[in-house]
Amino acid sequence: MQDEKTSGIRERFQSILNENLEQLTKDLQTLEPKDRIKFLLDISRFVLPTLKSIESKESLTVEQPFFDITTIYRKKD
Repeated sequence: MQDEKTSGIRERFQSILNENLEQLTKDLQTLEPKDRIKFLLDISRFVLPTLKSIESKESLTVEQPFFDITTIYRKKD
């Protein structure tokens, strides 16, 4: 039930944004760049799905190839 309410609110909010897109664009242009970014990030949480962090307990081992330094710096004959 809560998911349906949240989904409905998101849809309504997105509809309001779509209906006022032209005015929002004009308003955004009047803001300072840092304020513009802050505004966009603030409203994005109402439209975009929320991402959750994932913690992994697996370790990652990367083997580095072994290079023979004499081969890399070989003099030209």
